[in-house]
Amino acid sequence: MTTLSIRKSDKAELQARIDAEVAAYKMTVQGNNPFTGDRSALGAIVPVFLETKGNQDRPLVEFAKLIEQGYQPNAIAGLEAKLVLDQYKMQSMTVYVIKPEAEQANDIAAIKAKATETYERELEDHNDNVFAQEAQALKAEEARIAAELKAEDEAIAASEFERRVRERMRGARSSK
Repeated sequence: MTTLSIRKSDKAELQARIDAEVAAYKMTVQGNNPFTGDRSALGAIVPVFLETKGNQDRPLVEFAKLIEQGYQPNAIAGLEAKLVLDQYKMQSMTVYVIKPEAEQANDIAAIKAKATETYERELEDHNDNVFAQEAQALKAEEARIAAELKAEDEAIAASEFERRVRERMRGARSSK
């Protein structure tokens, strides 16, 4: 049996987990990722569908509005340049932009809270397992001790019984 030990909350370990989650968030496309097909609830990168609707300049105008709102162009595969070059060739396109800092800060706060909750739940589950393992080991030890005591008591009782039988036999011989 593997012996486990109680784990205590470690700020450095928690911070490392939070940092990893935030780094993943910064590289994640929110919604359905077109590259992997995975669904992510939160991501710093947002896909925006732009279409001409009869006006070839419309995608560029919409893209400029996004930039004014605080979104940043995402340099994945040079999408800003692709937007300028392809706007007259296509009727619609999806561009990827990075969320404004304030929106990212809200997402990161939620990520930190979730990472902290997950970490604390993992610690609690681990420590519950340690407790269960210790309880099982203690029960086994108590059962072993009880069995040893019972065996000793039985040996003493058998010895005492044998002594009484011998005394009785001696008494029976001497009375003849």
